[in-house]
Amino acid sequence: MLFAYAVTLLGNAATAEEAVQESFRIACMKPEALIRSDNPVGWMVNTMKHAVRNIKRTQLRRRIGATLSLDDDEVCLAQPGRPDEYADVEFSDLMTDEEYRMLKWHVLLNVSIKDIAETMDISEEACKKRIQRTKKRVQKILSEKN
Repeated sequence: MLFAYAVTLLGNAATAEEAVQESFRIACMKPEALIRSDNPVGWMVNTMKHAVRNIKRTQLRRRIGATLSLDDDEVCLAQPGRPDEYADVEFSDLMTDEEYRMLKWHVLLNVSIKDIAETMDISEEACKKRIQRTKKRVQKILSEKN
């Protein structure tokens, strides 16, 4: 029953099997919660729903991580002679590659701070602060050039 429900939620038998296995792993880790439950089958279904949610979240992070590595696009955008060339400002003068990626993901691609922080393997607060500092530095340099 759990497997059929997981396949319905995930659409993939291998991933559904992973969700069911995770549910039983949790049940083995918390046997007293399962035994004390008024509805053990319902407890297992809810545990499996949470496992499915975690799997979907992990899959989304992986997709975002793949989307966030746009090095080819960055190279293309930085080439001279393109109509969308970024004026006379070179990014390397303004910020590091990491700062550029973080700022681009957040400002241009509307990626959340949380997802950027997870991708960069830093805390959300550190991510916010780095983006804030980068924006401030870029604004200062651009205002000095004008």
